[in-house]
Amino acid sequence: CRASRFLEPRRSISPLSANISSTALTSPAMAPIRSGFDAFTRFGAKAGQHRAQPWTLDELVAEMRQCSVSGALVTSTATALYDAMLENERLVERLRPYDFLFPLWNVLPHWTGECPPPGRLLDRMAAANVRAVTLCPKTNGWELNARTSALLLGALQERRVPALLDARTEVDPPGL
Repeated sequence: CRASRFLEPRRSISPLSANISSTALTSPAMAPIRSGFDAFTRFGAKAGQHRAQPWTLDELVAEMRQCSVSGALVTSTATALYDAMLENERLVERLRPYDFLFPLWNVLPHWTGECPPPGRLLDRMAAANVRAVTLCPKTNGWELNARTSALLLGALQERRVPALLDARTEVDPPGL
């Protein structure tokens, strides 16, 4: 596969792909059968991005086919940069035609006013078949280690929802 220009660093997690959907590995839209699963990828324009760098959903799907990736957990840059819940729901709708793409919602503590309280948030995630989330505390202006974040983080842990965090950009000090 040529060097990926917009898939994030790959972390294969075959147990998660097996739990998400058996159709992800046999989707007719991805024929012939592919073998890889991308645990985190994102589409959408980013600040400072070179104009030639691909960023659309169609380009993401084409890159996945080129690299023999059968399925992926996918988020959009808009979920972290705009109204989180509005963009989370738009993400679900945009991914609906692709049975091999699984939405990753960006979630925030409910006190920010951008997400509902954890119980309602998790119910909405279940209704939309969202099985993992991203956390962007630095981008979204909340503290990961604050007591005010404990309710959200505890609920995610209790329901065993995988939470992805970019330690290079989303925590202080970087890499924590």
